[in-house]
Amino acid sequence: MIAALTIAVVAVQQSQDGSESRSATPVSGSTTMDAGFGDPTPEPEPEPEPEPTGLAGVWWSSEGGGIEFVEAGAGRYTARARDVCGDTITAEFSGGGDTYSATAPAYDMSSGSCGEVLGQVRTTITIGEDGDTASVTREMASTVREGVTCYTCTPFTLTRAS
Repeated sequence: MIAALTIAVVAVQQSQDGSESRSATPVSGSTTMDAGFGDPTPEPEPEPEPEPTGLAGVWWSSEGGGIEFVEAGAGRYTARARDVCGDTITAEFSGGGDTYSATAPAYDMSSGSCGEVLGQVRTTITIGEDGDTASVTREMASTVREGVTCYTCTPFTLTRAS
């Protein structure tokens, strides 16, 4: 690497016959050798933007709309959303690495509106290797009786917006 160097030197005198004689007295201070390429101080590298980690941030859903996940502790994220009944809820997802899950009530919707709770639906989010996409699956985690089917348990994807 060619750059300006600051070095401490010992005076060396060369005699006419080509042999060297060394002075026992070091030159005080230092000298700068500049190769003529300007300021030897390198420009500081700009700090890279931190990569988003976990679920934190805003994500867009392939089903439409967006959702913001807020870090709530180690391996925990909260998200405010509307449930199938139209109520605003705060869901808490927990996990680690690239997989997080949460459970929420599954309502009887056979009458066209929210009826009784028929069980719990587990939503699992798995972040892709790129960190900017995630697959979402939903499944019945428990039911109050046999034969309960989840009609909204279809997979979809999320894409990180920020």
